[in-house]
Amino acid sequence: MRMSGGVSFKVRFSDNMSRFRLATMPSWLEFLEVLEEQIFRGTYHKELLLLPDLPAINDIVPQITSESDWQTFTELYDGTSLVKFEIREGDGIYFKDAAPPEPVEFYSATPTIYKTQVKYSDEERWCPFSQFEVSMDGTAKLGTNNISQCKVDGLHITWDIEDNQCSGDVTFSDNSKKTFSGSLFYPNGEEMEFRGEEMPGDVEPEVKKKLTTAVPRCLEVFFPNGKILPNHLPACLKGVVTVIPVSENDVKLDINVKALYAITHQRAIDLLQEKNFVEAEKFFLSATEISPNSDVVFYNLACCYALQNRKEDAIANLQQAVALGYSNADLMTTDPDLGSILHTPEFWHVVDQIKGE
Repeated sequence: MRMSGGVSFKVRFSDNMSRFRLATMPSWLEFLEVLEEQIFRGTYHKELLLLPDLPAINDIVPQITSESDWQTFTELYDGTSLVKFEIREGDGIYFKDAAPPEPVEFYSATPTIYKTQVKYSDEERWCPFSQFEVSMDGTAKLGTNNISQCKVDGLHITWDIEDNQCSGDVTFSDNSKKTFSGSLFYPNGEEMEFRGEEMPGDVEPEVKKKLTTAVPRCLEVFFPNGKILPNHLPACLKGVVTVIPVSENDVKLDINVKALYAITHQRAIDLLQEKNFVEAEKFFLSATEISPNSDVVFYNLACCYALQNRKEDAIANLQQAVALGYSNADLMTTDPDLGSILHTPEFWHVVDQIKGE
């Protein structure tokens, strides 16, 4: 199996380990947003310290607590393809270089009370630890503060029985009279999430419909429910797929195809290494949709099939890889992933094609 590009991260916090891969090295805030989605998921942490599992510099172990630390780290370790971090409680350094919101008690979601996240109007990015609590009677809190003029349209809170999902719209104003609007999304009985944007002016706007779009084939593996919600993209697709509203009921997608291919292919490789062959096959096939002329992805798909003893499928994809220009006969004849077909005449016929015999 041949490896793809990108940067892999392994992050440990307490007894939890999260693995994820990004197409490029993220900025400090982008990395913290990914940590929030992958590890913390809205839970509150006052002070955090990132310790990279990398060689010491002049006997000093790098520690990352700020954007400047992150910039130094990325410059020193430019080109690193695998980064391991341990996260610990810090010593007075606030996560995200900002004073944290007031601590709030964490509640489990109920059918009428939802815990969410909200975007501050004076920041470009989400403030992940600001917890927004709203009930269907219209009362709401941001942190420990009551919110005025909160409007939840209960008539438009709908349930999808098959997927056990609830969705709807909400608008609210904080104590500085800045008005926000967004969509509630209550997946599979877990905590509610809120994503929204500041509305112009101080006049409370009408609740808008949530925009969704059908999923292109190249993205189906990332959206198994068949729809894309504009502000609910997986963390790995940030900066790769942008959902742009074009009308009240429609959106368009701006996709960085090269980056999407790298992420999809690498996800397939990771799943293959974990021996999750069924899911790996889905991502490999998606990668062939994105880049049908890539010899490497067809070679790796052949490995996926060979590891499942699906010999005919393995040979067919190996032939396709060679037809597209794959020419490393030495790797092919020694690759343990192809072990189930190494002794078949069809395999050696493919090898002979590479050698021109």
